[in-house]
Amino acid sequence: GTKLTFHHWLETRSGSERATLARLWRLPELVAQSPHRLAEAMLNPAAIESMLSGLRPRERAALTLVQQYGGTIAAPILEREYGAVRSLADYPNPREYLLALEQPPTPTERLWALGLLLTPRDHLRSYVIPHDLLALLPLVSPRQRQLQLATAPTPAQMVPGDPHQLEEAVLALLALAQDGNITVTPSGALSRAALK
Repeated sequence: GTKLTFHHWLETRSGSERATLARLWRLPELVAQSPHRLAEAMLNPAAIESMLSGLRPRERAALTLVQQYGGTIAAPILEREYGAVRSLADYPNPREYLLALEQPPTPTERLWALGLLLTPRDHLRSYVIPHDLLALLPLVSPRQRQLQLATAPTPAQMVPGDPHQLEEAVLALLALAQDGNITVTPSGALSRAALK
């Protein structure tokens, strides 16, 4: 889809939301009257620097992770470590939702409230750093935890396996993984408990 920018996003926000953002960014409320002026003020390098310096370490780490994914990250990846954004739809009734709001916001939710992360409608469950902001953020080193694959030597002896046994083994592994019972050693091999 099209790149999501502060300029475009702020045009879709209400006056009260823009005023709230201006307050959270410590910008004069007058700039919030125009989406274009608010976007310009928020994209000012000094405003960005001030905003970033006010983030808590886990919020900054969450933002860095999204940057390492190129500015767009699948929601489950970010939420696994940094929590979700509370939504009324996630609670059985408004009272439960209000009670949940008494808890402090997760790092993800705080970045979302500040407009540093947006949730685009066309992406299924993802978080996006506005494209015009992403270009102005301090550069971060690319992600290190990439999957390293190496070709294994051909085994000396090969015996065709039973496809049903293979299917059972794969299903058993999936079931263990879903229950969180697969543990690996530092070298990446299955632990004794997982093998058992």
